[in-house]
Amino acid sequence: MPLGVEECALPCDEIASCKPDVIVNSLIGPSNVAFMQALSRKQTAPITVSCNQTEADLEELGPAADGMLSAGSFFEPLANETFRARALQAAPRGRISAMFATSYTAVQLLAASVAAAAGDDPRAVLRALTIREFPTVLGPVTIDPVTRHAALTSHLAQADSGRFNIIRSASAPEAADPYLTRVKTTKPARHGPQLRVVQ
Repeated sequence: MPLGVEECALPCDEIASCKPDVIVNSLIGPSNVAFMQALSRKQTAPITVSCNQTEADLEELGPAADGMLSAGSFFEPLANETFRARALQAAPRGRISAMFATSYTAVQLLAASVAAAAGDDPRAVLRALTIREFPTVLGPVTIDPVTRHAALTSHLAQADSGRFNIIRSASAPEAADPYLTRVKTTKPARHGPQLRVVQ
């Protein structure tokens, strides 16, 4: 579906006729809302995995989100009482999404690094940012000095009645691999006739 398109009868009909076990949804914005709501009206909707969904989306999706799986570095149940109270003052309707928690963490990391560097020299701040682990609302965070990406703990959550419930969490933060330099290459997988991309 092109970005912004809300007409999703064709993909929903194809999904209904193929009867897949799982759908991986990467739609965003109005396209995502239209698709999820149309899909929920089908009698036998499959499990939907949508890793770009956060608490910010649940209100608009309504019951269409129930059962949906999402993966991320933060979900509302992880918020401690202090962070929850601060969010109530600043977040729309007091909802805490991964975007909110990540932005909050980024400002805290910058402030801590500027303080540790005793100034705002970019090299000194970067050095202070990359030499230690920081306790944050996302859990322990380290910043890679080469890629400048964060190592984060992943969580799998399922939506139910406008909330995410965490069903599994990684045991430790995972180092970011934005350039796929740590991926071991193997022979290309041969896909059987069961695999089908619906566009």
